[in-house]
Amino acid sequence: MKNIENISKWAKLHPKIQWLIEDTNHYLVSDLEKWETIKKIKEIFDKLLRFGRFWITKIETEKDFEEFMKSFEQIFKELEIDKLYNNTSRGNYEEFNNLDLFKQFFYITTPLLTNKNFTFIKWWVCYHWSIFFYNLFEHIDKNNKLDKKFIDFNPEFDHWVFQIWFKNKKYIIDPYSKGNGLLTEIKEWNSIYMWAILANLRFGKFTKNTDKVEILLWEKKIIPKTYKDKKEFINDLTPWDKLVNIKTYLNWKPIHINISIFDEDLLIEYKSEKLLQDKEFAIMDVVWLFMEKTKVSNLDILLALIGFKEGQLSKNIYTELKIIASKINKDFIFKKLWIEEDIKMFS
Repeated sequence: MKNIENISKWAKLHPKIQWLIEDTNHYLVSDLEKWETIKKIKEIFDKLLRFGRFWITKIETEKDFEEFMKSFEQIFKELEIDKLYNNTSRGNYEEFNNLDLFKQFFYITTPLLTNKNFTFIKWWVCYHWSIFFYNLFEHIDKNNKLDKKFIDFNPEFDHWVFQIWFKNKKYIIDPYSKGNGLLTEIKEWNSIYMWAILANLRFGKFTKNTDKVEILLWEKKIIPKTYKDKKEFINDLTPWDKLVNIKTYLNWKPIHINISIFDEDLLIEYKSEKLLQDKEFAIMDVVWLFMEKTKVSNLDILLALIGFKEGQLSKNIYTELKIIASKINKDFIFKKLWIEEDIKMFS
């Protein structure tokens, strides 16, 4: 993934795999609304899965496993995609888990070389990625040669990662990691990304390479909770406190908006700017939409929350907000603002 700072060595992919990656990148700039395009990408995805199953059967040593994982990372690096960040979708874990594997992957990534908005792309937080990686390795590792776990950094840090290992060689797979590649080897004194608080990155260091992961952070020993059972993992996932927090891309350009409840106001962060919107006025504006209009769009709701009307915005900003709005979860917003009953009354 293009915004991952990679520190691992460049892995040379098999020529057939390299060709499949290049073919995928070609289709990613095509019209993804067409079924034929999606069908072609899915065919490539299925071929990569077959390669994965074949590679895993050949793993006999830790070196074999290391080479496999490096190639796994390289595939992600060379695809012209990035992760979609969408905490508004938090909570749809069971729904996400029930999708087929191709849809899971396609719905949590977004093509970089495009100026279009694909409304079917909607999910991402680290929890969805952990579920995807678990399901991916369950699919390609039919003989359970590799061990798989979820690692939970809560309650100190709101972050989950996926762990996979073979004998004594262990890796964390984390597309959100800062300062590492997609892979972080669990090895004594290796750094592990844990979370970002107000843009300040938090890294710990592994202190032991045992079945129980131990991390040292600020001279404090942390033993994160681990899960082998996916159902237990999904049941323990926690709710989110942000009203809207979505980052996507438009022709390689990141678009990010963050709306938090801040005392009696809404704190809105967009284009490196911060502004406060009176929470009660924003709530009233949203409810009035349903009183005045027979059909209320996600964009209507988003503009009401940030205190703007369509005619006040430049064409570029309007386009960006329209893309962001297509990915919000309005039911989640209504619940967080305690206006579910008001909306039902007028809709």
